[in-house]
Amino acid sequence: MNNRLVQGLADPGKSLLFFLVFGTFGLTLASDALSDLVLNRFGEYLQTHWQINPVIFRLIIFVVIIGLIILAIALSNLSRWITINRPSQVQPKPLKATFPGLIIIASPGKGISSARGAIEHHWSGGIGNLKYCWIICGGKESLKNAREMVKGLSGKGQWIDNNEMEYILSDHQDSDRQLCLFLRNLEPPNNDDPNETFKLVNSIYEKAESEGIASEEIIADYTGGTKSMTAGMVLACADPDRLLAFMRPEAYTSDGYADLTKPSIATEVKVNFQVKAAKPPR
Repeated sequence: MNNRLVQGLADPGKSLLFFLVFGTFGLTLASDALSDLVLNRFGEYLQTHWQINPVIFRLIIFVVIIGLIILAIALSNLSRWITINRPSQVQPKPLKATFPGLIIIASPGKGISSARGAIEHHWSGGIGNLKYCWIICGGKESLKNAREMVKGLSGKGQWIDNNEMEYILSDHQDSDRQLCLFLRNLEPPNNDDPNETFKLVNSIYEKAESEGIASEEIIADYTGGTKSMTAGMVLACADPDRLLAFMRPEAYTSDGYADLTKPSIATEVKVNFQVKAAKPPR
């Protein structure tokens, strides 16, 4: 009931009658009652006990109200100025923590190792916090490699659906400790459309939230996949509550590529800027 009352007052379009009755009539009565209490009754009390002129008291109240309005406007402008002029930064740092939820992108070919490295970091052989992992694939080859990857993870696992899109991995030492892996595939040309990845990542967060998994408990790793898939994931995680990470290569080959024979380092990306939605075209 309280939520409906707040929504009705905040958005007249939802219930015009509700707004007119409780918003206009109710607030008018409340303001009149407060005005009578402060200006009349309290004013009479001050005049009787402190010999303060009611006119002077009303003038003081008026000045205080004007001052509070000016202060509120100034603070609002200051907050807006700080937001606009805040330095935009992207701060990568080694990721030590493990999270209950992980979203990764599976690349075709040898690039799948980065996705596996992210899972192993958060699963940590069953001692990490990872419970749910969503693997976004970009086509048949990527999906095939993702299936082979999850079957090669440390632990006892099995497919729980006929389409091999959901996999349960149990810890060798504790069978009650399980990791649920969900495969989601974007077939070409959708794997080269950042908007498709953007929508898919958002749907994962929404589904997780409906099942009691907060955004702060999930981290998204954008290392693998196509450039468009990476862009879609990063844009979907522009919300301050959504965490980003990537697998930083520990070493590079002589020609500048990541050395796949060496392990990668899980790295969190602290994003210190805001993405403002563009106005819809007229």
